[in-house]
Amino acid sequence: MKAEIKQGGGNIEAKEAELAQVEQKAVSATASQMNTLADANQTIEEATNKTDISDTKAENKADKNDKAEQDEKETGKVSGDTADGVGNEAVTYH
Repeated sequence: MKAEIKQGGGNIEAKEAELAQVEQKAVSATASQMNTLADANQTIEEATNKTDISDTKAENKADKNDKAEQDEKETGKVSGDTADGVGNEAVTYH
C-alpha cells in the first residue's frame, strides 16, 4: 500500500487513510498480544509460586518423616501402625 502511495495515481488521500487505518489496527493487535502475554506470564508466575509452596510443604513433610524414622532407629521403638493396617504392640529395645 505504501508503494502504491509513492507511485501516485488514483485517489492518494483514500489510500493514505486506508493505510493509517491498517497501521492503527496493527498497533492495536500488537498491544493486545502484549497484554495477553503479560497475563500469561502472571499466570505462570502464580502457578510457579503455588508449586514452590507445595514443594516446600512436601519437603517439610519428608523431613519430618525422615526425622521420625531416624528417631525410631536410634531408640529402637516401632510404631503400632503398620502398612497392613493391623496395629502391633510397640517394641522397645533396651
